[in-house]
Amino acid sequence: MSEISRTGPQSGVLSESSIKKTSKNKGNFSAVLARAGKDGASAPLTPQAKESLGVITAENYTVSHLLVRNSKFAADTWNIIHSPINQNKDFTKIQPGAQVWIDPETKEISWRQENLAEPAVQTRKNVHVRRSPDFSKEADSLAESLVRAVSQEIGKNYEDVDCYELVVKGLSSLGIQYSGRGGLKDALMNRALASSLPSNAYLTGEGLVNACGNNLFNGTYININDPDALAKEVYESLGPNLRHGGILSLSTRTRGHTGVVAARDDQWTYINSGRMDNNIGDRVPSLGVGQEDLLAELRNWFRLAKSRGEALSVSLGELNREKLMAYAAPTPGPMLV
Repeated sequence: MSEISRTGPQSGVLSESSIKKTSKNKGNFSAVLARAGKDGASAPLTPQAKESLGVITAENYTVSHLLVRNSKFAADTWNIIHSPINQNKDFTKIQPGAQVWIDPETKEISWRQENLAEPAVQTRKNVHVRRSPDFSKEADSLAESLVRAVSQEIGKNYEDVDCYELVVKGLSSLGIQYSGRGGLKDALMNRALASSLPSNAYLTGEGLVNACGNNLFNGTYININDPDALAKEVYESLGPNLRHGGILSLSTRTRGHTGVVAARDDQWTYINSGRMDNNIGDRVPSLGVGQEDLLAELRNWFRLAKSRGEALSVSLGELNREKLMAYAAPTPGPMLV
């Protein structure tokens, strides 16, 4: 587990995210709902005072989906969702068909639910379900090459390879041009500047997946009461989307971490660079690159988030060959040919 200070703000991560309310203290929230009626706002707003963000659908199934697709509010998505005026709203209860609004002055989110038969979609469609590590049937060469590349870094000190650099090394081994004009880093920095964010805002695991992969799972968890139980619940939720070579990122407002999921024997593991609390492989530095039990690492991060009174965001993605080709080196590696 790594506790690395984030150099860019949380709002710089443009990932589609489902919001999960985990607080067991229902008293205050019930009072909010009582005041709100059918609307998600804690106080009534006239239509003229609100701007429409759109309608919750099977494709745009969370408030953050609507925010990141709105040019006016995209860059400030996370600040809006976690602001005091919105942080206690139970966004997970919003069903398809609901109209969502935002107050442009206060940034308060409100919605009105239309009862439709269509169920809310919580995971990406057409994702191959694999609940246990079993990649022998369909060993994807791209994913396997990424795991092999980051595995070669195991044993190195953190000062030589941090968590982000580890994933970048893996991508570079596939034939990606990361540095230099026209490289992936250049593209991520330009994207951040175009959004009026610090140039390093997208130099994160989430940023890498957004640029050259597909999002498989996103969740943000607030008011964490029982971190161990919640970690297990999230691990189960990740199950259908876990795969060898997936890129998993964990972040709070002040800390960020990323690494690569790998199947080892009969368990899911996490190859990353940081504090090795749950190493399962060979002996490695206490602060460096190693392979840890994935569930134990999730548990550590939920405990950290609770101790800091912060929300924890969990995102999982996989590489996309077509997107990677946009950043192929002049002489691309065999994986991209």
